[in-house]
Amino acid sequence: MKGTAPKTFYGFILVFGLPGSGKSTLASTLADQLHAIHLNTDMVRVASGRLGRYTSVDKAAVYNELFNRAKEVLQGGATVILDGTFSSAEQREHANKLAVELDVPAIWIEVQADEAVIKKRISVSRPYTEADFAIYTLIRSQWKPLEEPHLTLQSDKDSLDILVRKALDWIHVDRQ
Repeated sequence: MKGTAPKTFYGFILVFGLPGSGKSTLASTLADQLHAIHLNTDMVRVASGRLGRYTSVDKAAVYNELFNRAKEVLQGGATVILDGTFSSAEQREHANKLAVELDVPAIWIEVQADEAVIKKRISVSRPYTEADFAIYTLIRSQWKPLEEPHLTLQSDKDSLDILVRKALDWIHVDRQ
């Protein structure tokens, strides 16, 4: 189409953090900014009939489906933003292996917030998730820090505009 610039490929962007940290808000906004496909574990959980089910088997099934969808998007040449807790080393390793398999960069962005802020955020009903403070506590107890280079953002300290700007800088987006 005349006058339409081709979409730029930024890679495989993984926005992760504990429930209520602000990761979905950031991931959705980044997807809009980058014209990327946003895939979310909560939406996959709902679509697969696993709402409220957080066993290791259910989590593995949700992440496997998420990675299958991401693979399709990446093979189609589009940037994909995955949004989930990615609380285990296995989930992160799976993501990194997919990036290597498809020869695309894996760009990790962790979103954090103070526990008091998270508690307030998750006390309000949110689309696609029923993660409450008990789920937050469970996931926090299983949390393994990411050892590789990544950007850490504090969603309770900066505005969404600043978080997005920092994320775009980390992704190396040229904003003319």
